Amino acid sequence: MLIGELITLLIDDLVGRFALPILALFPGLFPYTVTSYCRRFKRNCMQARNALKNIIEERRKGLKTGSDGDLLDILLSNEIYQGDEEKTIDELIIFFMAGNETIKTSSANTTMFLTMHD
Repeated sequence: MLIGELITLLIDDLVGRFALPILALFPGLFPYTVTSYCRRFKRNCMQARNALKNIIEERRKGLKTGSDGDLLDILLSNEIYQGDEEKTIDELIIFFMAGNETIKTSSANTTMFLTMHD
């Protein structure tokens, strides 16, 4: 493997570890993408944001007043998020990322506890 390829893999790894979670939340902060991995990730983020936008539109059509549904129903019925789809999408992404981190941490702690206490 050539040194250029190694440097490219290293940059891909560093960008993947540190910058991509921020890119998922705030795609406007990174108008230029350096690596193919970063471009692919940005494309996937945009597809996920578009999918969430479609879900929000469908949910708004069927939203009933006073329903105690899921998180999306609560966000859509809140006056802060009405009319601002980007803010709603950002909140949903933050919620999913926080839940993902919580599950990873809980799983790691449970595994560590179980291995320490046979």
